[in-house]
Amino acid sequence: MKFTGEFFIPPEHTEGTPGSHELQLEHKHRYLSTFPLVKDKIVLDIACGEGYGTNMLADHAVHVYAVDINPETIEHASKVYSNKKNISFSIGSVDQIPLPDQSVDVIVSFETIEHINEATQRKFLVEARRVLKPGGLMIISTPDKKNYTDRFNHHNEFHEREMYKDEFVDLLKNGFKHVNIFGQGFEVTSLILNKESYQKEESVAAYNLNDKQYQFEPKYLIALCSDNFEQTNVSIAGIIPESEKSYFQLWDRIIQLQNEVLELGEWGRRSNAELEAIKSTNEAKTEEIKALQNKVEESREILNDRITEIQNLKKELDRRSNDIQKLDAERKQLAIRLQDIYSSDGWKLLSVYYKFKGKVLRENSPLYKSLKNLKNTLKLQKAPSGSSVTIESTVNLVPDIPTDIKLPLAFPLFNQPVVSIIIPAYNNWVFTRNCLISIYKHTNDVPYEIIVGDNVSSDETVNIEKYFKNIIYLRNKENLGYIRNINNAASYAKGQFILTLNNDTTVTPKWLSALVDVMNKDKTTGLVGSKLVYPDGTLQEAGGIVWNDASAWNYGNRKDPEAAEYNYLKEADYISGASNLIRKELWQQLKGLDERYVPAYFDDSDLAFSIRNLGYKVIYQPLSVVVHYEGLTHGTSTGSGVKQYQVFNKEKFVDKWKKNLGEDQFPNAENVFVARDRSRKKKTILVIDHYAPEFDKDAGSRTTFQYLEALVELGFNVKFFGDNFYRSEPYTTVLQQLGIEVLYGPYYANNWQQWIIGNQKHIDFILLNRPHISIKYIDFLKKNTNAKIYYYGHDLHYVRELKEYEITKDEKKIKDSEEWKKTEFTLFSKSDVILTPTLKEKVIISQDFGMNKPIEVMPAFFYPEIDNPITNFAERKNILFVGGYVHTPNVDAVVWFTEKVLPVVLKQIPGLQLFVVGSNVPPTVTALASDNVIIKGYVSDAELNELYKSVKLAIMPLRYGAGLKGKTVEAMSKGLPLVSTSFGLEGMIGIDNIIKANDTEKDFAEAILALYNNNEDLQHLSTLIVEYAQQNFTKASASIFFKSLFK
Repeated sequence: MKFTGEFFIPPEHTEGTPGSHELQLEHKHRYLSTFPLVKDKIVLDIACGEGYGTNMLADHAVHVYAVDINPETIEHASKVYSNKKNISFSIGSVDQIPLPDQSVDVIVSFETIEHINEATQRKFLVEARRVLKPGGLMIISTPDKKNYTDRFNHHNEFHEREMYKDEFVDLLKNGFKHVNIFGQGFEVTSLILNKESYQKEESVAAYNLNDKQYQFEPKYLIALCSDNFEQTNVSIAGIIPESEKSYFQLWDRIIQLQNEVLELGEWGRRSNAELEAIKSTNEAKTEEIKALQNKVEESREILNDRITEIQNLKKELDRRSNDIQKLDAERKQLAIRLQDIYSSDGWKLLSVYYKFKGKVLRENSPLYKSLKNLKNTLKLQKAPSGSSVTIESTVNLVPDIPTDIKLPLAFPLFNQPVVSIIIPAYNNWVFTRNCLISIYKHTNDVPYEIIVGDNVSSDETVNIEKYFKNIIYLRNKENLGYIRNINNAASYAKGQFILTLNNDTTVTPKWLSALVDVMNKDKTTGLVGSKLVYPDGTLQEAGGIVWNDASAWNYGNRKDPEAAEYNYLKEADYISGASNLIRKELWQQLKGLDERYVPAYFDDSDLAFSIRNLGYKVIYQPLSVVVHYEGLTHGTSTGSGVKQYQVFNKEKFVDKWKKNLGEDQFPNAENVFVARDRSRKKKTILVIDHYAPEFDKDAGSRTTFQYLEALVELGFNVKFFGDNFYRSEPYTTVLQQLGIEVLYGPYYANNWQQWIIGNQKHIDFILLNRPHISIKYIDFLKKNTNAKIYYYGHDLHYVRELKEYEITKDEKKIKDSEEWKKTEFTLFSKSDVILTPTLKEKVIISQDFGMNKPIEVMPAFFYPEIDNPITNFAERKNILFVGGYVHTPNVDAVVWFTEKVLPVVLKQIPGLQLFVVGSNVPPTVTALASDNVIIKGYVSDAELNELYKSVKLAIMPLRYGAGLKGKTVEAMSKGLPLVSTSFGLEGMIGIDNIIKANDTEKDFAEAILALYNNNEDLQHLSTLIVEYAQQNFTKASASIFFKSLFK
């Protein structure tokens, strides 16, 4: 087998480079230590890997069951160790062991548990107890994170969750009554051995030279676990001298390195001498530079004269360029006319004539004269009048024929379709068929109908109803052209919305619902279109830009469709008619596509301009993805066929929308940053935080998300990037669907500075969040933009650290506080406006830092609506704490309350339960779980709302911290009464008139007992809390603040 590093393989069974000798020795030593414990026992070797350890165990055990999740390793082991008849290899996982209950005496699990997450680790222990016989023994090892990872900053890519010793012990004690921990590692020690005979000796004596306990720093931890104390009260200590780590070799290497350091020191001294010589030379060069500077000044005057001359020449160049453009336009018109001549029947016949004449006919020959007479006869015949438009395909790329669908297909029938899908067709049956199949496969979340308008196809399209049932098939009597075909088909539509879809497209999952959602959420949107991609996966269009000369860009053409700038909901100048959705009432009001553009082209741009003219928005929706075989319908050449109408119809478009083009559109290729999303009349704000706000996981993220949402609703053009530049989902998509451009990925991680510099003239405001993030960016932003910079720290970090010191007496917190204070002072000094969540912090900033600049109190949390007061307390029970546990004050709060306050409460309310909710729960909190303490961890918003509806009280037992507490505000928005310390109520002006702070264990417990069974007092408190929340935490009040802040 090939050694990958994920699991150990003995050198004799390894392809390529095996693991180191050290790795081999470590693994085998562990198995050697188990021999006395597995002798004559039934053993399970779980996560057995390649099987070398199983083979060793089988020499001493009665039978060994070897289980691994990897089929390749099980197949390998079954072959290599087939000579051992007391081994059974099988495929299985640690949380689903393929053995019956109470079937083994000993479980061996070496270097397994760190490869799985915490939840699976706990399931593993449950499974282990299931298969162990009563009083059985589990021997388990794992790396000690302190020495394996932290000491050398080493990270093993295959490890899911490593543990420190106390975490390992806590985990195992959740499953077993008795746990005995041994350490394994390499040490430099003094040995007295007989090289020839030490292996025969039964034991090696160990001595202590003083009373101090030997401080062994192990690389690995090995635990003996059992409910039977005797099973763990044994020793597996042992040494293996053959480590290939010679004491003298190590000293030789140290001396070698010392010599190298001495050589480097001598090199450094030589370099310093050379540097001094260079400094002397530089002084002489300085004088030369001064002389050169004088010459530069003289040259500058000459240069200014040349610049003036160049400017005059540029004006002349511009004049001549205009002349060239006019001549080029005339050339194009002549080229179109020439193409018409070349494609005429007369020219084709004439070409044949001259070729034939030049090769075969001689002038004045009898045959020549006969043909000349025939030609004259044809000239006298009258040409037929009138012709229908012929649409020819010039596409060579034909889509693959789907193999997972069998025709015929019956589309679902709806009495009231929401969307009428209009598909114009002219021949190209394979494309039309595949378009319909893709609709059938990927449209199951919106009621719809399909109307196919056929412009007199001559291929299999005429038999479309044999292949597809429940569609409306309209076969025109003549070729109406694209626009009239669409208008005619749309007259049969019954849906609330009309969607035009080219037949040379295939749709993808959620394509239609993504469009309809935009319409339903925003009644001011009149037209919404899809992201179009080419069959090769590159982008065709992410909305269109129209310039003031009526030329247009397919924005993003041939770029990566997953790039950040193409994946946010935005306004667009126009949306391609290949896939767009319009409200039916607006379609009827406009009488469909304007037929001045018959047969095709500029109709989609005209439709977008017309929609805006009625007061509605045109929106690009990146979640609706449609593959477009561009050019199939009308070809690609503008010199002939329908495609030539691009040229003719541009003049009609300019004539109709001349005023709008002049007032609303930019010159060609200018100001693309605001042209691409029609934000020229909006103020642009850039928001920077640590990552895309995970609004359902922590209060800080919820705050940032609420700010972003509010800024969008107030009409700002919002841009965002997180310091990690990670496309975290679903959070990034949520922001993008609000209309926020989120910069993510390696490109922006490496090029955000260029992005700032390139777009700085459009950025009006910058909102920086959190000190450790903001300090990275503020200098660059001040130097390279003219934007007004706002800094919001979420709380005063240096104050929070001081408060934690008062509780923990950890001297490190004093140093941390000092460092935070320096950072925060720098940010306060360099920002234009300081933002803080509470009036108390505003006072501290003013007093401690003496800032002579605006300091504004931000509404940290706000809600669209505040719930009504609660009236059903008689039906409720239990209490609730909510918090994110990356935030250490929350960890301290739960531990303090559970250990000091809850026992007092339970004496009078024994059945009461505390629900602990929040993400990133640490072992210190999970260890508190009991019948009365339910550790829920992360829950969805829906589940959290259900908890809020079921409990009687929320608790806020915070003993330190800073800033307004999101968990307090959220409980108040639900009308839920709460018991809190002063830190939980911090920053709320006047709250002490409603809720009394309880900072001692006794006061906190008594406050809960006084309220819990008094439903009348609970209802009265709920009413007061709702009134307070309505005055301070509504979205309407926050919007007023933001309007005045960002101006």
